[in-house]
This record gives sequence, structure tokens and C-alpha cells, in this order.
Amino acid sequence: MMTTESMMTTETQSNSKFYHGDCLCEKVICTSIIAIQCEHCISDDPLRHQYDDRGYECDCKDQKIKHLVCNKCGDLRDKIDILNDELEQTSKDMINEIKMYMSCDDKLVRIKEISVELRHLNRMLLENLVRK
Repeated sequence: MMTTESMMTTETQSNSKFYHGDCLCEKVICTSIIAIQCEHCISDDPLRHQYDDRGYECDCKDQKIKHLVCNKCGDLRDKIDILNDELEQTSKDMINEIKMYMSCDDKLVRIKEISVELRHLNRMLLENLVRK
């Protein structure tokens, strides 16, 4: 178990995606459960682990961690996650529409909107790194 003091020193390292822990905002100690997928479930069919007759053993696990979080930046990161999920789904939908020779203009417009929203959210996270 990590102490608050040791958490303070380890949580100041940058998370290259969202700069977790580096903001100058007030932080609170939080317990989270993170899901760690095994290599096979990432690379293969996600339903593969249901087929016991193949001898496949899934190594996916949930891990409980304690860390410092900033609710303000956490909300921004949550919005980024939601937009990334929407971007991924929109891209998949667009690929299917292209295969069926359908117009995907609305998907292209939405991708551009998501891109702008992501850049604004990232700007807000970066501003929290330097605010005094």
C-alpha cells in the first residue's frame, strides 16, 4: 500500500496521453479498478475466451490501485475518452459506408468536429499544467 507521501512523488510523472497527475489543481486520493486485457484478447477475437474447448486461458485481470486525482482534469479526460470512443465508432461506420458506396459526408463532418473538441479539451488540460 502506498502512503500519501510516496503517492505524491510517483504521481508527478507525466502520463504521455493525458498528463495525469501533473496539473496544478487540488488532488484527492482515489481508489480505482483498472482493467488490464491480456495479449490474446487484444489481438484475437474478443469472444475467444468463451471457447473453453480450444484450451484458451484468458489472463485479463482487474487491478485495484490508489492514486491522486484531480476531479477537474478527470472530467476533461473522461470527455476525451468518450470522444475517442465516438471517433473510433464513427471511423468504423464510415469504412462500412465506403464499402457500400454510400456517402459518408456526415461522418467526415463529425470527425472534424470531434477533432476540434479534442484539441480544446487537450488545451484545457495543458493550461492546468501551467496555471498559477
